[in-house]
Amino acid sequence: MSDSASFRDFFGGRAIPAEPDTNLCRTCHGADTAQIQPKPEAQSKPTRTVVEAHSNNCRSAVEAVSNKLLDSLDKGILYVRVPYADISPRIVPENMTDEQVLFLTDIFPTGWSAIDWAQLRGGEVVAIFGSGPVGLMAQKAAWLNGASRVIAIDPLNYRLEKARKVNNVDTLNPHEVDVIEAIRDMTGGRGADVCVDAVGFEPERTIIDRVKTTVNFEKGSIKVLEMAFLAVRRSGTVSIMGVYGSTYDNFPLHRIFDKGLTIKQGQAPVLNYIDKLTGLVKDEKVILDDIITHRLPLAEAAKGYEIFDKKEDDCVKVVLKP
Repeated sequence: MSDSASFRDFFGGRAIPAEPDTNLCRTCHGADTAQIQPKPEAQSKPTRTVVEAHSNNCRSAVEAVSNKLLDSLDKGILYVRVPYADISPRIVPENMTDEQVLFLTDIFPTGWSAIDWAQLRGGEVVAIFGSGPVGLMAQKAAWLNGASRVIAIDPLNYRLEKARKVNNVDTLNPHEVDVIEAIRDMTGGRGADVCVDAVGFEPERTIIDRVKTTVNFEKGSIKVLEMAFLAVRRSGTVSIMGVYGSTYDNFPLHRIFDKGLTIKQGQAPVLNYIDKLTGLVKDEKVILDDIITHRLPLAEAAKGYEIFDKKEDDCVKVVLKP
């Protein structure tokens, strides 16, 4: 029986132990590691996905995060079998604090992925739509990969202020300027070499946007993605880290074709990057914890989610303390 089969039986109500299929690749056949406990003698941090295919049977890298597993834990299930649980945890270097390494498990590798996929050679102008946690990390990654100019776009001025303060980027607010024209003016009329969508399907929307979504049975909007396609130069790259979970009417395929764009998208392959990125933090080549705006006790987790969701108190990133 394969591990995937044992998980199906588990979630059907029976936890059936199973020996792993020896034909499956140990490195890339994995599961969500959110519930892994570190060994007592070592502090460790689990990453959220297990990736990187090494065999024919695992050609498509395992990328799914087991939300169903976490939902089951919330319903009172006490034990969860995690195949190959030793794959993703890493021992934290002694000179690094929890807050220094916390974002290595998710948002920094996510932001890094967006830039790495664009294959910067040095000297590029990178425009990043969204200055939330992932957008801020993408800005850091752009500088580290040789960008000559990084432009942050966001409709919230407190987020743009944070971007300027911690990442030294140029900023544009779509409520104050025509973003597309501004980017073209900043690039000699060409457009950005790389545009990153770090927003996804839940941007700010007008009443007209909401009506269109309802009529077309869509979820959210692709307005940010459309702006990225307009703002990028011909033969440029658009990297999509924002989540999209629906089909969309009037998708601008014609513009992608006409401009000869390269599109990169998907979930971040965290394990491909985490060791390298840990080294960058350890060597003090990048600071990650400067994006934190709120530290709350675990008992106030609901409040943390609320102020972030409602964009209150200039909240950019919440860290919960046990």
